Amino acid sequence: MKLVTFELKCEERVGCLAGGVIDLGRAYRLFCRARGRDESAAIQACFDDMIAFLGNEHAAVVAEEVVDFVFDDPRVLRRVSLDPEDVRLKAPVPRPPKAMICGPSWSSYVKEGRVPEFIFVLKPPTAVVGPEDDIVIPRKARQVATEVELAIVVGKPGRYIGQEQAWDHIAGFTVFNDVTDIATYRERTPASAIRAKSYDTFASIGPCVTLRDQIEDVQDILLRLRINGVERIRVSTTEMIYPVSHFISSVSEVMTLQTGDVISTGCPEAIPVEPGDVVEAEVDGIGVLRNRFVEEAG
Repeated sequence: MKLVTFELKCEERVGCLAGGVIDLGRAYRLFCRARGRDESAAIQACFDDMIAFLGNEHAAVVAEEVVDFVFDDPRVLRRVSLDPEDVRLKAPVPRPPKAMICGPSWSSYVKEGRVPEFIFVLKPPTAVVGPEDDIVIPRKARQVATEVELAIVVGKPGRYIGQEQAWDHIAGFTVFNDVTDIATYRERTPASAIRAKSYDTFASIGPCVTLRDQIEDVQDILLRLRINGVERIRVSTTEMIYPVSHFISSVSEVMTLQTGDVISTGCPEAIPVEPGDVVEAEVDGIGVLRNRFVEEAG
């Protein structure tokens, strides 16, 4: 199941990508009516807020029942299916408690058998944007670059999580476009790393969260990056230094993971961009995250 957060008439709702966007809240009400069931306030709340959905152990099961019900009746499908052109897709977790990028995590960074130190940088809430949102190149940025990354979305909270238990804490996966002022980043100081990655709009996330059981082998999927339609990156997660479980375990040694946290797993290359460039970051099994780079106004 591919979950999205969409905005319709100034309201955020949780939906499912299945051709169009299935409004899960509306579909759930019709489902309960047809089955003669009482609506659960807790489940209905899950269809209004992605973090509530990810934190409820029953939400995904109910959502699958609801979607099956929708596709069994064409009349219901017409009532709850929305054209993606008529809604605004937001970052699937619009306000993650934490959004961070990690690395270096790809084999291309290993030099003479030495693996670089594993670090992570937190992105501020103002950095998070979603599909089709503009990414703003700041006036003071010297050279902005874009990356395609596989990101983990946390479901179950925890601290000091071993790699053996890590998968119990993963809700699913999404695409992360980690934007950086690479000229500043290459100064290689803690302050420059934070500054380079923390500008507004420098963390595009989306288009959806694919639930973990929907991806057969997350350690063997393709990532692609296109700029103005031209492919610039094609890489497989088979080339990652660390398994996905390592990211959960390592980050949880430092801080408590919360439902809705987004942990991005890095990219082997950053590609410079200019104002007007349209970037498509794609991960197999998840989808295409599309954004346009624009100059900061003023």
